Amino acid sequence: MPKISIIIPVYNGEKYIRRCLDSVINQTYNDIQIIVINDGSIDNTENILKTYSDIVLINKENEGVSKARNTGLSLATGDYVYFCDADDYLEKNAFEVLVKEYGENDLLRFGHYVVNGDQKKEKTNDDDVLAGVNLNFDNEKILEYLISNKTEGHLWNYLFKLSVIKENNILFDEELFYQEDVMFLLRYCLNIKNIKIISNPFYNYYVNENSVTKNIKSSIRNLSSICILRHKYLHLLKDNGMSDLSNLLEQRFLNLQLSYMLDYRKKLTKKEYVEVLKKISDGNQQYYNEVLKEPISKKWKIFINLLKKQRIYLFNLYISLYLMLKK
Repeated sequence: MPKISIIIPVYNGEKYIRRCLDSVINQTYNDIQIIVINDGSIDNTENILKTYSDIVLINKENEGVSKARNTGLSLATGDYVYFCDADDYLEKNAFEVLVKEYGENDLLRFGHYVVNGDQKKEKTNDDDVLAGVNLNFDNEKILEYLISNKTEGHLWNYLFKLSVIKENNILFDEELFYQEDVMFLLRYCLNIKNIKIISNPFYNYYVNENSVTKNIKSSIRNLSSICILRHKYLHLLKDNGMSDLSNLLEQRFLNLQLSYMLDYRKKLTKKEYVEVLKKISDGNQQYYNEVLKEPISKKWKIFINLLKKQRIYLFNLYISLYLMLKK
């Protein structure tokens, strides 16, 4: 039986880590190695983890999820590697089915549920072209979908081969704290050929109801890192002879910013909205200067220029016009 190494980074997960670990330990598939990286938790997480005797536990200082996952990879001994988030959980027969389905493929993707309170719904392909489908794929197509954001880049949707990771020295970029999972997935897909996609939902993605303030702070940090993230993506594409996808990449980041702005309009007061946009603008001036030199449409040039110059009233008016025309 192939062995599966399951890597679970956790930071301050006292509320949900038991549910996650119990879902892994109680799998119908037995040949698993469970590696938990406690990334400097300051709540009761460490004491909870000490009650589990059948896990590999690493307690370390807080250095971020990329470093934690790389630590887990250095300890993995399985044929396959799976990355699980500590606030989510798995269906009981997940790995039993996934190992049977893997076959001669290089990567296996599967479906998931979205859990919000008492509601549990299967993810559909309304905003992800690969959700709810069954097919075999080549790596070029999935690279295009990941770059253009037509499919989500969550690691917990995939079961990886450890041999591919080791042979190609694929690690998480520890300079990134945003979309580091997509970058890892892209690097992996660049080194494989065959991908199998099944619709079966085996993962439960739990919608964590954090405060709006906490989410906004995280969003500001994420959007302010677009410049370095864009550079890394462009280098990856260039180094692998895929510069023809750079236009899709630019569109990805533009759409990403727009989606955040639309979300802010719903959740924030007018004063908060203005303050957030100014903070994002202050942190993104280099990105604005660079992207305005690219052949983007007039619509996006106006969008970026208004953000760059912090013309917040005009920007808000422009977004309102966009929404009106979209209807």
